[in-house]
Parts: sequence; structure tokens; C-alpha cells
Amino acid sequence: MSVFRFFSAALIVAGLVSCGGSQAPKTVVQMREAPASPPPTLAEMPVKERLFGPQTQPGMGHGAPKPEPQFEWKAPDAWKPKAGSSMRLANFSIGDSAEAECYVTLLHGTGGGVEANVNRWRSQMGQPPLTAEEIAALPKVEVLGKAAPFVEVSGAYTDMAGVEHGQALLYALIVELDGETLFVKMTGPENLLRAEKDHFTAFCQSLKKKESGS
Repeated sequence: MSVFRFFSAALIVAGLVSCGGSQAPKTVVQMREAPASPPPTLAEMPVKERLFGPQTQPGMGHGAPKPEPQFEWKAPDAWKPKAGSSMRLANFSIGDSAEAECYVTLLHGTGGGVEANVNRWRSQMGQPPLTAEEIAALPKVEVLGKAAPFVEVSGAYTDMAGVEHGQALLYALIVELDGETLFVKMTGPENLLRAEKDHFTAFCQSLKKKESGS
């Protein structure tokens, strides 16, 4: 067979195969959507997220901090203003202690909810969680026209760097507003903060919305 006849025969066979319709083999690809991974359990979370909650980026998604302070307040004279951050509307050091501080945070939405935050703070202090009934029974302080749960916990405080501070005290308030949540939190040595409880409460009660143009 000549070379020409060989290639002609090959082309005819190829044409017959391509025109064979249903006789030609077909490959069927079935696309399936993989199920979403379940959220990590508390034991699977990194220590930082377990103690301080998900680390959201400023300005992104639910729980992102508000870009501009919307409130004003009156702080005790002994509180020294510190440089704020993207997460803190107000930031103070207390007295001469390098460990004592008080700050205000405003988040979109619920910020995780009252129960989760109360028990997260208790975890930071090395204390067991409270039940929903115990959290509902916490004392309330009126802030911005809302009855805000007041949290007071003593113990060994683990800060965001993972450093433990023994004999510490934590005060905190959660104010649920329309579409956002305000948090006020104070931590420091117990022997110093015992005398700051009334100051903390007065500071929280001094918070008010800024007037337009102020």
C-alpha cells in the first residue's frame, strides 16, 4: 500500500468514528458541590481565638469596628488617655500601673452575643462559664438608656499575648444598641481595681451619643 493510500484510509476511519453518533464513547463529568466544613469546636480553636474571640479585620464583615467614634464620655482625672487602635474608641491606663487599663469597643451586630462574651471574659480570668440563667441574673447598669449586664470577675488574667497576670480583676459591661454593640472593659491588678469600681460605673454611665456637628 502506498503512503498516500495509507493516509487516505486513516482519514476515512477517523471520519467514520467521528460521525458514529451514539456509537462513539462519551465521558460524563458530574460536578458536585463539596459540603461546607463545620465550624471548629472550642477545643479546636487557637488559644487566642478561644479566649478573645474571632480576630476580624477592621472594616470587614459582621463584627467589624465602627470607623469613627460616635460617643463622648467623662473619664476620672486619674485615668490617662492612651493611643487608641482600630478596635478601641477610647483607651485609658489606670493610675500608675502599666497593667491596668480600660477601653471602649463598638462592633456591628451583636458582637457574638452577651452569653458568649461573658463566658469568654470568665475564661480569660481562669473561671468556669455561667449558665444562661446566671447571666440573666447579673446586675444591670443603665448605659445609653439600656440595662447593661455588669460583669465582675477576679482570678489569673491571661492577656492577648498569652501572658498570665495573677491576682487580677475584670470589670465589663455590654450595651446592646440598634444594629451594634458597645463593650466597656477594665482589667488590672485586683488591689488597684477594687477602688476603681465606682469610677468604672460612673464612666460607663457618662457615655452618650455625640450630637450632630459636635
